[in-house]
Amino acid sequence: MNRPWTENYPEYMDWDAKLPSQPIFTLLDEAAKKFPEKKAFYFEGKTWTWREIDDLSRRMAKGFQNKGVSKGKKVGLFLPNSPYSLIAYYAIARTGATIVNYSPLYETDQLAHQIEDSETDIMVTLDMKILYDKVEPLLKTSRLNQMVVCPMEGALPFPKNKLFKLLKGSELASVPNDDRHLSFDSMVDNKGDIEEVEIDPEEDVAVLQYTGGTTGVPKGAMLTHQNIYANTLQTAICLPDRIKDIEDIKMVAVIPFFHVFAMTVAMNTAVHLGAQIIATPRFEEKKTLHLIDKLEPTLFPGVPAMYNKLNHYKGEKTLYRLFGKLVSKVEDACNVDLKSKPIISSIYNRKSRFRTVSDYNLRSLEACISGGAPLPVEIKQNFEKRTGCVVVEGYGLTESSPVLTVNPIDGKNKPGSIGQPLVATDIELREAETEKPVAQGERGELWAKGPQIMKGYYNQPEETAHVLKDGWLRTGDIAVMDEQGYFKIVDRIKDMIIINGFKVFPGDVEKVTYQLDAVEECIVAGIPGRGGNDVVKMWVKPKDGESVSESDLREFLTGKLAKVQIPSQIEIRDEPLPKTMIGKLSRKDLVEEEKAQQNDDGNSPSSPQP
Repeated sequence: MNRPWTENYPEYMDWDAKLPSQPIFTLLDEAAKKFPEKKAFYFEGKTWTWREIDDLSRRMAKGFQNKGVSKGKKVGLFLPNSPYSLIAYYAIARTGATIVNYSPLYETDQLAHQIEDSETDIMVTLDMKILYDKVEPLLKTSRLNQMVVCPMEGALPFPKNKLFKLLKGSELASVPNDDRHLSFDSMVDNKGDIEEVEIDPEEDVAVLQYTGGTTGVPKGAMLTHQNIYANTLQTAICLPDRIKDIEDIKMVAVIPFFHVFAMTVAMNTAVHLGAQIIATPRFEEKKTLHLIDKLEPTLFPGVPAMYNKLNHYKGEKTLYRLFGKLVSKVEDACNVDLKSKPIISSIYNRKSRFRTVSDYNLRSLEACISGGAPLPVEIKQNFEKRTGCVVVEGYGLTESSPVLTVNPIDGKNKPGSIGQPLVATDIELREAETEKPVAQGERGELWAKGPQIMKGYYNQPEETAHVLKDGWLRTGDIAVMDEQGYFKIVDRIKDMIIINGFKVFPGDVEKVTYQLDAVEECIVAGIPGRGGNDVVKMWVKPKDGESVSESDLREFLTGKLAKVQIPSQIEIRDEPLPKTMIGKLSRKDLVEEEKAQQNDDGNSPSSPQP
């Protein structure tokens, strides 16, 4: 087949690169062998070496084996980013069992559904009420029969661990001492002499990763050892040697490991590179900026909403800053110079304690990998300007482990494009109805083929048959390809809005709207109108300190979009727009909110013409 991207790859990428077939725990084996005493994991001020992580992983694997965990078993991870995430992930893989990732934001009913669907028997979690208390009832009401409870105190350095117990003791769960509760310490209380398990990388499922998939119903994507191992190597190959050769290479891990993007890019790729993982349990702007400033990481994978929040970070208001504002207002009103007075000057200058994003040194960053959602050009360019690093947009799905394409870090980086296919990855654009390839430059559904494509959906043969055809994955996304083999996502088929036979793609409208400087966040969707016809609605959050009206937006969009594309309804919100569990803007939540509102009102909204 025609692969124009191979002719336009940067020199460090080879489409025919060899990707060995290996179990995923080989990644940790190799890191521990190459970099035993190198710092591997940083969490809340405490660090572990690769030798220590590997040793704990082996001992935990032995602990699992002592409890009967083997091939065919499912073990759940219900954890925020922490050293336990890394240790347990590879421990489970070593036993031949399958890892099932659970979002820490899930409630008990959601956990119950996934436990039954995936056939999870053991769950690994923390001794925090916010997590433990949601799982514990399921020991009595679901197939779940045991929990491994990891101590938050054990993940913290001294004296933070003691202070945590003293100051945050009320947040710790009361964990009974019985056969159904296994402590982390008891699980690693052995020599790590694990019984070797024979793994078939291309057939054995390493991870059940749940997703709404291309058909909307939560399903467990069966990712084999080879799927994940290959995609880790494919991702690493996208890094130029100048980055991989950095001796003290470090990876920021603020995207959650339970999500497939973080699992492959922030965790497994870091392990493969021997890069120190700088992890936080959740994304916080101030903390992320502080860690980058202090620890000088090299790589930062994230979703667009994270980069956007960092771009607009304005710190926390303090008395010093408020005092500074007051002084300035008095000076302006009374035409006096108060800042020259010694006492006033001393207090006023202390307002420097109020730090904005420009006060942090982010220049250590060599590259940022954006995924999970389309990256608006303005967000990309603003973050690059602030950091000096390259922000590259990539694309993938849970079903592809997940990465399929990415823009080159050293090479032609096209804003608005998802880049070129990874090595050993084929992509075709096909007409949705006929499934025939479209001509170059035309829109078509993106089909992908490569070693990272899932085995199928767990116990869902019909859903599997719908998205997998002759080794090709139907993504449900509509894209175009240029003459150099760069792809651009136009929209998702399921998000397309039909207005009087005309196809409106939300992404087209959002892209233009983001060109208005006052807009910070924007979501466009089709909602039910009168007579069963959909109408285009837009939700907008202005930047702090900025204002934008419905008439401003209509005036800005007029002449840039076709009349039918201009939203007939526009809602301006002061609060941030809803996000998914990994922080990307959630169109689905707003559509459901709108439908619920319409049901409460008992009718459909009117459909004014723009």
